[in-house]
Amino acid sequence: MRVPHALCALALASALALDTGEAQTPIDPVAVVPITSSPVLAVDPVTHLPHVAFVTDSALVHAWKSRGSWYTDTVATGVANSFTDVDLRINSAGRPATLYTHWGARAVEYAERVEGTWQVAPLDTGIVLAVALAVSPVSGEPVAVWANWHGPGTTPEIKLARRAAGVWTTQSLDTTSVKYSQLSQLSVAVAVDASDRPVVAWGRPRADALTGLVLTCAMAAGPDGPFTAEPVDSSLNNTISLALDPASGRPRIVYAVPVSLGLGGAVRYAARDAGGSWEVMTASSWRVEVSAPSLALDAGGNPFIAHTGYTPIGPADARTATPKATQCAVVEIGDVFVDHRAGGEGAGTFSLLADLGGGDAGNGPRALDASGPYGAAVAWSYPFQGGPGDCPPYTVAYGLATPPAGVGPGPGARIGLGAVSPNPARLGEAVHASLTLGEPADVALELHDVAGRLVAAREPVTLGAGPHALDWAPATNRAGVYWLRVRAGGQPLGARTLVIVR
Repeated sequence: MRVPHALCALALASALALDTGEAQTPIDPVAVVPITSSPVLAVDPVTHLPHVAFVTDSALVHAWKSRGSWYTDTVATGVANSFTDVDLRINSAGRPATLYTHWGARAVEYAERVEGTWQVAPLDTGIVLAVALAVSPVSGEPVAVWANWHGPGTTPEIKLARRAAGVWTTQSLDTTSVKYSQLSQLSVAVAVDASDRPVVAWGRPRADALTGLVLTCAMAAGPDGPFTAEPVDSSLNNTISLALDPASGRPRIVYAVPVSLGLGGAVRYAARDAGGSWEVMTASSWRVEVSAPSLALDAGGNPFIAHTGYTPIGPADARTATPKATQCAVVEIGDVFVDHRAGGEGAGTFSLLADLGGGDAGNGPRALDASGPYGAAVAWSYPFQGGPGDCPPYTVAYGLATPPAGVGPGPGARIGLGAVSPNPARLGEAVHASLTLGEPADVALELHDVAGRLVAAREPVTLGAGPHALDWAPATNRAGVYWLRVRAGGQPLGARTLVIVR
């Protein structure tokens, strides 16, 4: 039975206050739990409603939002360990699916939620250190990658598995010697292009074998390979996040690196250009370190990066001038930040889009999504305010970071959605929506209920660049809270909460 989480209390109108010309990030508490892994996020590509997975001290939990409330269920028990890793996707059938390390069984498992029940498939045994999951845009089937180690005297393997007709096929992509001290740095990422070819990123040991890993990216010539691996960067600290440009299919990667011993860290952004070279730039740098960067691209290929930036704890925090020390055994505190850059594959610098406040391990390798029309959706964890000394348990949180007006998700559809009036509106009453287009486009209005279902639609009209106003009386006979969404060129580009009363 689905039970809404009692701790979720964010008004729908606040959660959907989007695209008003400045960055907005309503924070929505999902759960307060003794969490042992960073939360991971997936957004339903149809309803744009969020799903979050995280590991507590006893179970792998799946949470999803519907009709303004969060619901939870248990995927698996006995999975918890400090090295537990998990990834989450929504497949082509609209079902959530997870890949996770099951430390109780010493295995990596894939689970898919079918008609309210989680169906689990063990994929491999061993000490699985990192996992990543993707969904093929061609077949709709899962593609899983993980790093496995069978203990002292063995070498880790990077493995890839695909499912077809209910059968999993596994291959090894890399077997290389890694020092014991490097095992915690192992990370993997995977994506699948429009031709059903996987792209996989992972870390290999440095040639000097002293410290750190070399960031490596392998691209497949076909759905099952062969794979061609190439180095991207000679430094990698932890957590790789990979995305493919929606237009060209070329890979982009974000990852954390140490700048120099004891002098801070940086988030780097690497993009493969048309000539096959990797262009690497620093997206953000910090005095102490950065952790768990995540990458997401919107429909126009504009990148969003979420990460945790740490600063030293002292008598007072330099940013807020308030004490930050806690009773926990920590020496630093972090904030979760979202950075954004407009321009798709072109050049440009990243700028701060949102500061989400205090974070623990921050947002995991899959805690950012920009596939919806609302900007970037983010999940993260932070110490529960009210716990002993702000120690665990932690709050698992969700929020939306909206780009400034005029920065839309597509090069052909820059849009700013202005006010909607009257709001509330009466049944059958016309509403007035103002918007601004960066260039000509076919523009349509849609009315969706809170579950994301389409209720009514206004036929597209061709509009030129500049400001416009559209009047529309949505054909609905039920009062309630709705989303008024605008589409330009077929892309969902903005939404407003619309309350309809009798």
